[in-house]
Amino acid sequence: MNPRIKILTTLALLMATTAVAQKETGEATQIIKGRLQTECAHPGIKRVRTYDISSTDIPQDFEGFRILFVADTHYPSLFTTQTLQSLGAVINEIAPDAMLLGGDYQEGCDYVAPLFDTMMRKRPRYGTFAVLGNNDLERCTDTIKALMPSYGITLVEDTSIMIRKGMSHIVVAGVHNSFKGPEEAVSPTLRQKAGDFVILLTHTPDYAEDQDITNADVTLAGHTHGGQVWPAGAVGMVAKNERNYGQKKITDTCTAIVSGGTGTWGYKFRTQGRTEIVCVEVTQEK
Repeated sequence: MNPRIKILTTLALLMATTAVAQKETGEATQIIKGRLQTECAHPGIKRVRTYDISSTDIPQDFEGFRILFVADTHYPSLFTTQTLQSLGAVINEIAPDAMLLGGDYQEGCDYVAPLFDTMMRKRPRYGTFAVLGNNDLERCTDTIKALMPSYGITLVEDTSIMIRKGMSHIVVAGVHNSFKGPEEAVSPTLRQKAGDFVILLTHTPDYAEDQDITNADVTLAGHTHGGQVWPAGAVGMVAKNERNYGQKKITDTCTAIVSGGTGTWGYKFRTQGRTEIVCVEVTQEK
């Protein structure tokens, strides 16, 4: 590591440990859509952030289609029994047409089943599709893969799947290991047809900027936790050159959305990046 970055990171960590961490329980969830904020009582999940995406590639059958994106639970991390139930309650309240999962589900194999059981009690009509995160590739990979089908979760690894509605479809293209560079892997979006609405599901946001993702209309990613601990998170994002959080137009035709995630890694608190679930609502561009 560059000595200067190492010093800055060390100082940032010292500052962060003396900061007052955001309490992830006992506060209401913020439902954010543009500048509109409405509160509802689901402790532990700070907000649901809604992004409106319009494209000429969206079929009329999918007008108003609602996609929920949940990333980086790292269960249990911040979760208590109450806040895990909050996660399930928010998912049920939103009642998405489809749900996408961005990986880094667990901090141990025994936690996978309770997490999936809570999240999947009310299954979206048009399916739930998932990729693995770096933590899932390091441990519990077989457990996660074995449990997903029983909970109605389809793992999409370096391939794509169609979500069908009426006579139309949209495409979810998933990345198996988003840490691989262009010389090691080819984006599954390259195998899609021009004119299809394609969602690229990847654990890390920088994948979409490092790879050729031709045909992708939207990229959904997590991994960064919105920085999690300030200012250490900000220093880390600069050092890794990763897109930290939010929405960014990365090509003329593709928008990247990075979620702050719902859990934590390493530290059991956040001083940067609020816990959130992302909701994407799509409309046909006239």
